[in-house]
Amino acid sequence: MTLESDLHAELSGFSDEVIAVLEAGGFWDLEGEYNPTEFYSQIPKSVKEEYIAASEEKNSRIWDILKAALVGGAVIAGVQSVRKQYPKQVAAYERKAEQQPEKYPAPKSAKDHADEYIAKHGGELIKNMSRSDQKKLVGFIWANASRNERPLAREIKNQPHIQSILDTGKHRTATIIRTERHRAINYGATAHARDCGAKTKTRQEKQDMRTRPTHRALRGEVRPIDEPYSNGEDYPGQHSVNCRGSQLFDF
Repeated sequence: MTLESDLHAELSGFSDEVIAVLEAGGFWDLEGEYNPTEFYSQIPKSVKEEYIAASEEKNSRIWDILKAALVGGAVIAGVQSVRKQYPKQVAAYERKAEQQPEKYPAPKSAKDHADEYIAKHGGELIKNMSRSDQKKLVGFIWANASRNERPLAREIKNQPHIQSILDTGKHRTATIIRTERHRAINYGATAHARDCGAKTKTRQEKQDMRTRPTHRALRGEVRPIDEPYSNGEDYPGQHSVNCRGSQLFDF
């Protein structure tokens, strides 16, 4: 098994839970008009609670997979990228830390930063992905409000756009891996640069049409190392999906 196949199995396996919620509300009934408000209210509370619990359990397993196969190594790679890009600055700080430890604390190890990231980020990822599951389900229910005849609702099950909530394709798998790797690398780089005395960070963003306008606007923004950028992120991708931003550090 690989990281990709393990994640895809978890995501696609959750399709049964989504279908169960829709079926509990009679989404594919043949008679009557489709009213999203009435439909959602008809879903038993116990079914909604089971869906939420299953979502959290699924996302907890996803975090376990990422934790074991990806994020720790990505944080360490971020630490190593700073040591490679700024060898003189890092070496100079480490000499000062040896000579004046009371004034210049020794940088934490790459493993320490990886452990801290794993401890801090796991609960956040599970919560955010579970919230996303619920938003996608409710959004899907309301997106079909204009399709009032039940025979049309039955057809929806076989239409491509339902894949956005069933995750039977591999798009979300790739997005999770790409996002979590990038996020962990930038965390490690920022943490180690701070440890080694960096004073400021400068946001770097690719200036192409794949970069969202709000992120293109961040290019060149300079912030003190301990302060967030104007979008609230301490490092590129902290709260963003599919971010491709990076940073430069000034010591």
